[in-house]
Amino acid sequence: TAYDQLHELIDYLEERWSPKVRDKFLEKLDKSMFTMEIIPYGFPESQKMKGLRKCVITAQSSAFYRIDETAKEVEIIAIVDNRMDF
Repeated sequence: TAYDQLHELIDYLEERWSPKVRDKFLEKLDKSMFTMEIIPYGFPESQKMKGLRKCVITAQSSAFYRIDETAKEVEIIAIVDNRMDF
């Protein structure tokens, strides 16, 4: 799940890089999630995953999400490394 992917990424950043790098990522993630919430159609539709939108968080990571019109919510589906072939 996106929740598990996020925690793995946070652990990786802290262990491999530093708490400072982790904190910078979390700041960028927070800003991206705020933007997704306020302007859900502001990010492009994914070419590879139909029905999902892609928000680039950093050069290395992106969030894929869908918009639930009924609940008026943004649902994060995955947080991925942009270097992966998914």
